[in-house]
Amino acid sequence: MVGEAGEIVEWIKTGFGGWRYLLSPSYRQAKHRDWKHEKTIYIIWDVCIGVAGMLVSIALVYLATAFIFSNR
Repeated sequence: MVGEAGEIVEWIKTGFGGWRYLLSPSYRQAKHRDWKHEKTIYIIWDVCIGVAGMLVSIALVYLATAFIFSNR
């Protein structure tokens, strides 16, 4: 159970990595350094998860906003 929770936390961190990549120059530089030592498939995976995380967070904000304003 503990290992599964740690994996979920890692997925969440990776999902929000897209926002960090866009908004943090130091994080972006660190990712570029990390990617120099990774296979292309892992870089593609990081990018896909980052974009997916950004889309999910945008969708959640949209749904929350729609829910709040639909009840008025």
